[in-house]
Amino acid sequence: MKPQVVLLLLLVESLAVVGQNRPQVELEIGGESLQPVVKGNTEVGELSVLEKSVNLVDWGPEFVSGESEWSFEDPAAANSSEPVFYRLRKSSPPVIDADDSWRLEVDFRNEELFSIPSGSGSVQLSYVKFTIFTSDLSKVYFQDTERYPFHYEFAVEKLEPFLGISSTEFDAATLHLEDQVAILGGVIYNAETREFGVEFVGQDAYPPTLIRYLYKLVERSIFRASLRGPFGERLYQGYYMPTLSQKHAANQARDYLARHGIEIGSADMWSDGSQCYSQGWAIGRLKFVEAAKIDEAYLSGELLYSDILLTDGIPAELPFVAGIISLSAATPGSHVAILAESYGIPFVYLAGVADVEDAIDAEGKEVILDVDGKCRTHLVETEGLIDEDIRSYLFEQKETPALAIQAKQGYGKFSEDVAILDPDDIVFFGGKASNFGLLLREVPDNTRPLARAFSFDLWDDYLEQELEAELTLRERIDDTLAGYSWPVQDLGALSADLKRIRDWIEDEADFSELQRSEILETLAVFDENRKIRFRSSTNVEDSQFFSGAGLYDSKSGCLADDLDEDDVGPSACDSGEVEERGVFRAMRKVYASFYNLNAFLERLRFGVDEGEVGMAILAHYSYPDEIELANGVVRLEYDSEVKLVQVVSQPGANSVTNPDVGARPEVVEIFDYGTAFLRERAGLLPDGVEFVMTEEDYETLGSVVKTLAEAYRVFHGLAENSRFVLEFEYKKVDPGVVEVKQLRLIPRVEFGAGKKVFVGGYASFIQSPLGERSALGSTDPDFIPVVENSVFEVHYTKTKFNLRFGSRILESGKEPIQTLVEEWDWTYHDSGEAVTWSGGPSDLLGFEATEDSNRIAYRWLVEDSEFFMESELSPRWYDSDPDAFLVFADSLKLSVERIYAEDRPAGTYSFDPVNNPVEHETVDTSFEADFVTKLGEGDRFENEVRQVRSFTGVDGIEIESIFYFPKKPNWTIGYTAHLTGWDRTTILGLTNEAITLESEFAQSYAPEHHNFGEYFLFEPRLDDSVAESVLAELEALDVMQIYVTPGIIKYVGFDYAVRDEL
Repeated sequence: MKPQVVLLLLLVESLAVVGQNRPQVELEIGGESLQPVVKGNTEVGELSVLEKSVNLVDWGPEFVSGESEWSFEDPAAANSSEPVFYRLRKSSPPVIDADDSWRLEVDFRNEELFSIPSGSGSVQLSYVKFTIFTSDLSKVYFQDTERYPFHYEFAVEKLEPFLGISSTEFDAATLHLEDQVAILGGVIYNAETREFGVEFVGQDAYPPTLIRYLYKLVERSIFRASLRGPFGERLYQGYYMPTLSQKHAANQARDYLARHGIEIGSADMWSDGSQCYSQGWAIGRLKFVEAAKIDEAYLSGELLYSDILLTDGIPAELPFVAGIISLSAATPGSHVAILAESYGIPFVYLAGVADVEDAIDAEGKEVILDVDGKCRTHLVETEGLIDEDIRSYLFEQKETPALAIQAKQGYGKFSEDVAILDPDDIVFFGGKASNFGLLLREVPDNTRPLARAFSFDLWDDYLEQELEAELTLRERIDDTLAGYSWPVQDLGALSADLKRIRDWIEDEADFSELQRSEILETLAVFDENRKIRFRSSTNVEDSQFFSGAGLYDSKSGCLADDLDEDDVGPSACDSGEVEERGVFRAMRKVYASFYNLNAFLERLRFGVDEGEVGMAILAHYSYPDEIELANGVVRLEYDSEVKLVQVVSQPGANSVTNPDVGARPEVVEIFDYGTAFLRERAGLLPDGVEFVMTEEDYETLGSVVKTLAEAYRVFHGLAENSRFVLEFEYKKVDPGVVEVKQLRLIPRVEFGAGKKVFVGGYASFIQSPLGERSALGSTDPDFIPVVENSVFEVHYTKTKFNLRFGSRILESGKEPIQTLVEEWDWTYHDSGEAVTWSGGPSDLLGFEATEDSNRIAYRWLVEDSEFFMESELSPRWYDSDPDAFLVFADSLKLSVERIYAEDRPAGTYSFDPVNNPVEHETVDTSFEADFVTKLGEGDRFENEVRQVRSFTGVDGIEIESIFYFPKKPNWTIGYTAHLTGWDRTTILGLTNEAITLESEFAQSYAPEHHNFGEYFLFEPRLDDSVAESVLAELEALDVMQIYVTPGIIKYVGFDYAVRDEL
């Protein structure tokens, strides 16, 4: 059957080609396959670009050739049920001089053009950037990314069409589809997993047909990227990783791309784990909104302030929501993170596949989100989990508290030298300017030495000017906003009204001659040809009570532009600015930002009296991008002393809060205010450079922020045992010169001051001792070493609980366990069988509750002819997190103590009969096991590291064990990994058929320090899946247990005797 329609549509277009002949082209449909074949020719120095469409609207490249005669076969069209159209373009590709800074092909095995691998913990990624010309869709120009970390830097020096152009011109030619000259992108490579991702940069969404062609072109340009192994498996797995602006289009085209063998992925899938940017709790509807559409959804009412936002990326600014879950990693120190912390709302990035799937499944439902100080995250649906009384109580506890504002006051003049200001002057000059005075006094050598502030007097005077018939600017603003209250019912209308107000302030209103005169007089201390930075300084930001980070704008201005008596550009301070950028213009823009949507909404939400607040301005020299050697944000945590100094930095003027792809900022912790401990290497650092700054720079920065923290504490009269968090912004502008440009307190709104709430649910635990196997020694020659935490201890005390808890408001915080547990299954093993108790805890023999000052414990006794067991179940929150408001079922601590019966034969129930054959007449030994592992469902071990151990005995027995460790902690010199779960153990040669153990009870593991030694114990009769015939063989061989450590296999008989052979 022939294709429905195959039409050759000759639309010959030119790209940089003028006056050339039309190419010769023909279409054939022949052969048994009936597939169309397009043939044509190309002139010397040109390219033929064959494009394909099924609707005459969406066209995408299919084939590119520079051959004088070419032929293209399209087997996909033969099976198409839709019309297929082709068109031909010809183009003249640029001529790029050969250079060692670029290649047309890269090789993962020889990563000369790639960046140095960097990342967090065990995840180390490298990347290479590339350029594809729209006039030459046959080549990919991969740049030396260590030498040229930015596309622009490379293009302006090495690529002919861009030589010498400005960054603005370069952006216009590369980021938009209209008149696009080149497409920019990058390849991210994970050597450990042999996976790579391809990204394409652009402000406009690329059509899927173009993405398909470009991805395949890049893949063909990576040597061996498409190579397959002997079983057809890919040796390197590639993904299309859409940038934020491309994600929506990519998701819509997911099926189309999959049909063409292109999977969509994200660098987040290589993440070390979830990251927490703000702790707290929230209850509300979980609502997914794409990052690029958050503002639109908020204005339309699709996303509500009471929602918990689930999104695929974090933009520079977010409206207020109840909580934030991101599916892409964000940056510590971003304005979104700072505001979330000051609001007391949870903000977390989820990395685990199961966690992400749980979040997606809960979308649209009411949930509770809790993120604690240790980044433990709970996301649970409320339906069936809490009753209406608890639900109402939670919402009551989340009511917005009143915001303590220091009302603005008149200063008596328009401006002041910042050097004489202190934080109490917030009522005259706002928080930013007043805190800057503290910087100038305490660390004068490490901040901008010249600064001036404009008071609220100037703001109030500016608002008193009349704009129309007897109405002042203030009156017009008040009339416009009078009808709005929290929560706002029509955000679209409010947004439009605020836009009109900003336009009035910027365009209709202006400074009077008197105001201009005094402003110019104040600014006369500055060089008129250097940019001055005008920074927002309100009394509703940078205060003891509210951060307001990122809500208001700062702008730069040039004095000379206002003094030259004309309005003709370029700017006297920056020839790259085609128009003048005067200081009055900058100040008006700062004033207008007082009515930014999110800023006004926050004042409305907190019930702030608009008559008590206003906009002052801090002015000092700007930090031009070209002089910045580094910039960053510092977080200092004070708790009786400085506990943590975390520095998030970028080289040069690159953004810390919203970095480009592949440009993750550096994260450093400074200890002893000098020693810099690298948490994450900056993605833009060149080869051989480990840190953004020098050791001396970090020492200076640490000393400066410590000095400022102490000065802040003393000034505000805070006790030495106070707890607070400060944030600083810094710049490095010259070698050895680090300047702090901002200090702000991160105040925190605490929710949940009432009674604690226990959030129930199902919890399943398997417990065994946590500790390193060790032997206690003695100088006594008769001393018998006692082996602690042996594999036998692990094995004999293994216990499993299946618990279902009900949610409760905790009246005392120490409710009896009977009031919390609704169902109870408790399983242990002994004498080769599992024993399970079901029902409620009070059904257990000898159950009792005991209480001390810190916790309530529950004990019970199990007694039979074999042994005694005592256990306790105690709420962990009293030990580790007494301030927690929400308490979850998995925060219970289980501990087990077993005391073996005294009538046991000597040594038969020693905790380590192999290494510690106690010769006593009785054994009376006990210990506690505090290790709790939650058994999840689904991808239980997705974030853990698979381990395989193989052993061979002298008698030909072969054993293979597969189990899991947790991921290695980041930034540790050494650690001991403890088993988190078993896959299986296979034993060959001991019985006629292989023995496969899967039960947690049948397999046990104990490590020595740093896992230098490992010990295993296997007891097949404890696995229900082992056949009775196999158990009979083992009984005939007198093999109850198999003890294994590297190089040694021993057998424990049913009389507990240990032997080396069968």
